[in-house]
Amino acid sequence: MGGNPLGAIKGIVDQYVVAFMNAGIAQEDAIFLGIRDSDRSIVGVQLQPQDCDELRRIVTERLHQIVPPIAPTSYRIELHPVSNGFAPIDDLFVVEVRVPSVRRTLLFATGGQEVYVKTDAGKRKLSAIELQQELIQRLGIDPVL
Repeated sequence: MGGNPLGAIKGIVDQYVVAFMNAGIAQEDAIFLGIRDSDRSIVGVQLQPQDCDELRRIVTERLHQIVPPIAPTSYRIELHPVSNGFAPIDDLFVVEVRVPSVRRTLLFATGGQEVYVKTDAGKRKLSAIELQQELIQRLGIDPVL
């Protein structure tokens, strides 16, 4: 997450949450920040003590902008200390954002009106055509004209 982990998290957390919530099946799962996608290695997020409260505020603010709105009691933000196998490493955490996925006809969007879906490779922003196809599929409409 480089030199500005709070900025990096602010820039992506709502995209991942929207993608997960648009999965189309009712479940609860978590998004983990500080784990490398390519090999699932724990790299952690460097957070000073004062950053922890700021992180919670930033994530809550970004999730509050999702439309349609989700209740603030429906998600949780947890910080897990990273260990070297013997002791916690100072100021290094895995950030967990636990969110519900609901089976809905409508799709969730970020505050920037972007719609993402969860894929096997992570998340994908839908183009206008893909958005139409996703809605047609969810509504069970035969797309033949």
